[in-house]
Amino acid sequence: MKSQITHKTSPEYPKLMQSKSGSNIVVLFSEPGVGIVVNGKDSLNPIGSFSHGWAMDYFEDFDGSITLSNS
Repeated sequence: MKSQITHKTSPEYPKLMQSKSGSNIVVLFSEPGVGIVVNGKDSLNPIGSFSHGWAMDYFEDFDGSITLSNS
């Protein structure tokens, strides 16, 4: 599987957001508080971690790009 995005994220959901803590965690949110980790090396929230309880105050919009791949 490959996926690539090259435009900036819109302010509406679904959208990518990054952790304000500098931990490099990027979450794909489907709605406020609901999302899956798509980037990061955090042992508490590894890639693929899903939650219905993300604290939105700890995230900001991500305006970069993420490429997903099986390779």
